[in-house]
Amino acid sequence: LASTSDHLAYIIYTSGSTGRAKGVMVEHRSLVNAYFAWKDAYALPNFSSHLQMASFSFDVFTGDWVRCLCSGAKLVLCPYESLLEAKLLYALMQQQQVDTAEFSPAVLRNLMQYLQDTQQRLDFMRMLIVGSDSFYIHEYQALRQLCSAQTRLINSYGVSEATIDSTYFEMTCIDDESENELANGLVPIGRPFANTQIYILNTDFQPVPIGVTGELYLGGAGLARGYLNQPELTQQRFIQHPMASRLYKTGDLACYRSDGTIELLGRSDYQVKLRGFRIELEEIEALLRQHPAVGEAIAILQGEDDKRIVAYVVPNVLGHTASDPEPSLTASLRSFLKTQLPHYMLPGSFVLLETMPLTPNGKIDRASIAEQYRKALLASENPSRDLEDNFVPPSTPIEQTLAELWAELLQVSSVSVTDNFF
Repeated sequence: LASTSDHLAYIIYTSGSTGRAKGVMVEHRSLVNAYFAWKDAYALPNFSSHLQMASFSFDVFTGDWVRCLCSGAKLVLCPYESLLEAKLLYALMQQQQVDTAEFSPAVLRNLMQYLQDTQQRLDFMRMLIVGSDSFYIHEYQALRQLCSAQTRLINSYGVSEATIDSTYFEMTCIDDESENELANGLVPIGRPFANTQIYILNTDFQPVPIGVTGELYLGGAGLARGYLNQPELTQQRFIQHPMASRLYKTGDLACYRSDGTIELLGRSDYQVKLRGFRIELEEIEALLRQHPAVGEAIAILQGEDDKRIVAYVVPNVLGHTASDPEPSLTASLRSFLKTQLPHYMLPGSFVLLETMPLTPNGKIDRASIAEQYRKALLASENPSRDLEDNFVPPSTPIEQTLAELWAELLQVSSVSVTDNFF
């Protein structure tokens, strides 16, 4: 049977924030449009060897092989176990003469740390794409120092429901003036690819002015047909709108910058409410990553009745290590955040990790980390104590009295003099 443009090209399953798998139905017309948009924006015929790092269940995998198949480039498969083994990853890139690759920030950060420690470079790369998660200005600046002046550095943004990629930003456009405009320190996601429409709307579905936060909606030729056998969910997320035949509701918060590019401000579901205060967890993460002893960091709201923000930190290779008994590091992090954040946003616990676990897609596995912490608390004799192993007992009569009062009030067996009750 002949295949037409409105036939399905593939169905890809994504769980998103709900945890329930959704089969996204992508048609041939959308996939073909994606390739030609990449071809024009990235000048694909100029590249010969592309590194494949994404899991086959992730839509970036489809983007990688489609770009190579249709432009005649070589696709270099990277074993999953090499993603966080930077030495092996770098050796593979050199051996196979890789000149283009799309990295998740978690994998790229690890590679950058290795290159800085060993004083090696990425001059052989002609194009390096960062996607799938947030990438920060200071990280771009460090990456720029590792590449040649001719290397194209691109930040991309997309969702499975709009056929992989929807926008891209040439990071070489960042200068001192534009950097000062970026309030959250994130690299912008730029402008839409060909035949993609972007709308930033308020809760009344009206366009927001420049600089005002709204929710990001996508339209155009890349829009998927919907979710397989889930008509109600399809209707909720793929909405009808007067400005377009259909729009996809991403759940991402964004705003327009003065130059017309788009700045991504985080997920609407990464906003949490704690003791009546609305908190952006990504703001805490961004500040933690600015600390010189921090290599990677995430913040998660955890707990049932006694909710708290828990910060998970991977120390820098040249700084502290997670195996060291370093109460000084968590104390330093607390002091650092106190100068930047209000009290209600300060993490109640800091947990040091050797590495961040990754999903098969190369993203930080937040669910796995949260579950490990929950199990550790349940297994501990006193689950109200932090896992950072830096209990400081009272040393004066006044401290002892205060600790006993707090322990009685909070119904816990012990209180450290360094505990943060906010």
